[in-house]
Amino acid sequence: MPGVKVKALDGATLRITWPDGTRKNLSMTTSYEYYEKDPGRSEEIIEGLIATLQEEAEGTPASRDNLVIIVRPVGAKVELGSGQAISLSKPFVGDMIQILAVDSETSIRYAGRDDLVKLKLSEADAWKLGLSNLSVRMGKLEAVRLEGVDGLLGVGSESGLGPSALLRSPPCGPGSQRPEGQLALVMARDFFAVPATDQPASLAVFWAMARHEAASPDAFSRTAIICKGGRWIPIAPPPG
Repeated sequence: MPGVKVKALDGATLRITWPDGTRKNLSMTTSYEYYEKDPGRSEEIIEGLIATLQEEAEGTPASRDNLVIIVRPVGAKVELGSGQAISLSKPFVGDMIQILAVDSETSIRYAGRDDLVKLKLSEADAWKLGLSNLSVRMGKLEAVRLEGVDGLLGVGSESGLGPSALLRSPPCGPGSQRPEGQLALVMARDFFAVPATDQPASLAVFWAMARHEAASPDAFSRTAIICKGGRWIPIAPPPG
């Protein structure tokens, strides 16, 4: 990749400097975990890293098929692609916003107004298209028990777009996959947590986690949400 410089900061982190001077630290931890589980995949893992870097350097071309909407916290910093700022966003619920983005098999970047011009889309039409594309781009949602947290389920998909499921229409209530009264807490860019059951023990675990995230400076979202009247609204943890 011409003009791209790579420097090892430590045994698990690379610093990538793009031609425009933008820098990004790339963690190798997850890739190494994959390697430890299956050393025979080393070439595949390295090729995946290279492909990700190339996409970030070149930028994934936007198309009418790969526009999606992602969920991020309010004040999300430059965290995707080669350092581009958020261009197209609007409020979601609580401390979260929804952002128009361009999806690919290995990475995702924020969409820009230039992308809409090239696709000959109005902003309103781009938001509608990004929402409708989620049904295909997101893939199958899976709910798995969170490791070390009995009573909570993590909901996500292989695409990494799990939290975007909360945006689908209708978002919750009749006709949706999330019933009235459903509680949720977005814990990372790729999954959200829900109580495993509606029993008191599971609800107590959910609220304990919600209180922990509300007090954590590193939390993805500090706001639990609940389905009321067919839409998501913030909800504070009960005393306890």
